[in-house]
Amino acid sequence: MPRNNNLIYRPEIQGLRALAIGLVILAHAKISGFGGGFVGVDVFFVISGYLITQLLYCGHLATGHINFINFLARRLLRLLPALLVMIVFVELLAALFLSAIEFEEQTGSILFASTWTSNLFFAFTTFDYFSELQNLDLFLHTWSLGVEEQFYVLWPLLLMLVFSKTTQQNPHTSGILMIFSIIFAASLSLSIYWSVKNPIWSFYLMPSRVWQFSLGAMAFFLMEKLAKKKEQSSPSPFVQRSFC
Repeated sequence: MPRNNNLIYRPEIQGLRALAIGLVILAHAKISGFGGGFVGVDVFFVISGYLITQLLYCGHLATGHINFINFLARRLLRLLPALLVMIVFVELLAALFLSAIEFEEQTGSILFASTWTSNLFFAFTTFDYFSELQNLDLFLHTWSLGVEEQFYVLWPLLLMLVFSKTTQQNPHTSGILMIFSIIFAASLSLSIYWSVKNPIWSFYLMPSRVWQFSLGAMAFFLMEKLAKKKEQSSPSPFVQRSFC
């Protein structure tokens, strides 16, 4: 029988989201002791890996396939309106309060921010995230949204390939865990290599961030595997049977 495609609400994940956002805000506000608060972005990527993998996995169990177009459309409907409102609002304020030179310097990434590619703009220009002068770009914060959106394109395709070796009746979570362990190790190795050879690429580019999304996916499949074992060993209705 197909499972319910409604996801189980996880209040602890909402708490982690709040913690991640709080760390980033404190870091940008230059609060003493929170200089490394940008690690909150890493936490957020792990959470995204968990939730998006859960969404796609549960949808696959319920329907037998992943609807790639529907998935992307839902992500766009959720994120695009807020992004456009933010961009228009910031542009209007910048035009009112900045000089012409400041406006040009601080809004140079607007077209990239509008198309979720600002991380590529910052990675392939002479831009330093930690420079006091260059971090005045008004759309600098959209780099992480660019990584996230590129992840949304890659991940369903990757899971389609992984799930093509499974069936609804036998999803082989152990095999899936092994696959994501390999992806995790490869991406982390690339991130470490780029950290030495080209730190900006390591920071901004999605391939060096895939290990974080993979870590979230591994956490989901591990918990799903444990839930299945509990289901098989205990008839109690109070035992967590699935995260779908």
